[in-house]
Amino acid sequence: MKKVAVHKSSRWGVAPYRLVGVWSAPSRGLLEANPDAFNNAWREAPKSAKGSCNHCGTGITHHFIIRDAGGREFSIGSTCVESLGDVKLLSEVEAAERKRRKAVAAEKRRLKREAEWAERAARIAEKREAERAKYNGYTKDEVDEFVRDIVKDLKRDDIAEVIRYFDSMLNNSNGDFARSIRDDLRDGYLPYGRAARIIIDMAAKFYGGRANSKAYAAEYLIAEARWAAVESTINGLENVDYTERAAVALKERFNINLEVGA
Repeated sequence: MKKVAVHKSSRWGVAPYRLVGVWSAPSRGLLEANPDAFNNAWREAPKSAKGSCNHCGTGITHHFIIRDAGGREFSIGSTCVESLGDVKLLSEVEAAERKRRKAVAAEKRRLKREAEWAERAARIAEKREAERAKYNGYTKDEVDEFVRDIVKDLKRDDIAEVIRYFDSMLNNSNGDFARSIRDDLRDGYLPYGRAARIIIDMAAKFYGGRANSKAYAAEYLIAEARWAAVESTINGLENVDYTERAAVALKERFNINLEVGA
């Protein structure tokens, strides 16, 4: 004869039993925050889930849905599973409870991350709004980019005259090497290694004529002197403070007031 589980709140249950699902009742916090969602959750609850254990009658949040041999379902709390005397069912419920707790912990971590991201996004948005109010509609990152471009232009202006001798020669020379050196010089960067000797030689040939001629030799000395001036000027740019000039240009171009040292 099959064993019938006698419950304090229900006489359902003919062994053997099988765990068919776990359902958690919506929280009171959801009721306060979203009554419709709370009511919908209860409407979609399993028929056996009533908010209390079918075995002992105690109020429960997490309902373990048990199906008996006759196909009837009832809900019990995890602590009442032992009363049914089914070791396999107990193992299933314990595994389901561990899975549920793991899922709850994962959800808490996810919500915490989302809250942290939202808080960070709000701080960034607030910061950006303050920056736009201060910098005529631009962010600090945008202003910094403007300043970098302005300083780059100012440096180009400062070295334009001293590099003109080589710039004209390189601009009229063919090949990637000449174009690369020309662009670097305009941006205030000196070439490495033997490149300087090659450039001086190119300039002497361009302005003086064929190699080993008197005109070439004379022009070579001129090119050496001019290259020394280029190196001195470009190296000296490291000690130039462009802050005040950049602030003036920033005001003229974008109507942004930039405090010196800001």
